[in-house]
Amino acid sequence: MQAIGQNAHRSIQVARQVPGIPTDTVPPHREADPAELRGTLYAIQPNGSDATVLKHNGETRPDGHDIPDDAVVNHRVILLTEGIGDDIQDYTRLMRGLMQSTDQPFDINVHQPLLSIHEGTSAKGDKDVERIAHDILLVKRLERGDRVDPAHAFKVDPAVQTIVNVVRQGLDAGHDMLLVPHSGGGPENALALHLLAQEGYKDAIGQHVRVLSLAGVLTPTDYHQAGVKPGHVYYTADHRDAIGGLGTIYIDPDKPDSIIHAAEEMKKNAHNHPTYHNNDDNFRDNTKNGHNQIVDFINGGPGGTYIW
Repeated sequence: MQAIGQNAHRSIQVARQVPGIPTDTVPPHREADPAELRGTLYAIQPNGSDATVLKHNGETRPDGHDIPDDAVVNHRVILLTEGIGDDIQDYTRLMRGLMQSTDQPFDINVHQPLLSIHEGTSAKGDKDVERIAHDILLVKRLERGDRVDPAHAFKVDPAVQTIVNVVRQGLDAGHDMLLVPHSGGGPENALALHLLAQEGYKDAIGQHVRVLSLAGVLTPTDYHQAGVKPGHVYYTADHRDAIGGLGTIYIDPDKPDSIIHAAEEMKKNAHNHPTYHNNDDNFRDNTKNGHNQIVDFINGGPGGTYIW
């Protein structure tokens, strides 16, 4: 394992407000991540250190040991997935503050290390949007009953391969997996679960997977169809967030009108300030009378859809 400093990851520092899908909110040109960072698995420790890289692109294995022993607490692994444009170190500081601290009323402390996956950044923002759109297309194909070649999905989006391998390892070991995707990480996680279900893991997904979706692009229904039990998905977003709004509309692959509905919803809020898409705002929105409802879900409580 190696620690990466502020400059070592060579990813441009972009505001965490950027990880949305509308192309007009993504910088058209930016410094691209090197190929080995796309799909990087890293650990976030609660001690304030830099992120620790565990595996680079393509280094995880279906039958490997990529989940550190200290990341398994009470038989549970917490796996985060960034959104488009997120920076490893910025994301580490943000999620450490939100999930390994009680400094603010809306913070929570899960009392364990977090694993996280770096999507990677392309030189042009619209390329990342196209990648996530491709993930959604594959999810819809799988929901129609088509078979999808995992190698093709992994080539387009290496983060999906990392999610598949880490979740498979967790399920094979009998661990509970709490997946915490943000924004475009939603389609990546949904696709990974569908690919695992295609390989016979649907029952295991139902027994061991829970999803905390933070302004994700896909809906709880997309996770349910991959095997996640109803009530095991907590979806939350701000009602002014164009991206988060998509997570309330299930796009039925057999009903083209649902695509039009989703596009209309996105257009309605497309010009809102992207701050509404932030994870810290999502955590703040879910805090009522000093209590964060997300805590209840993380501790085994029921899921649901919460648009604030």
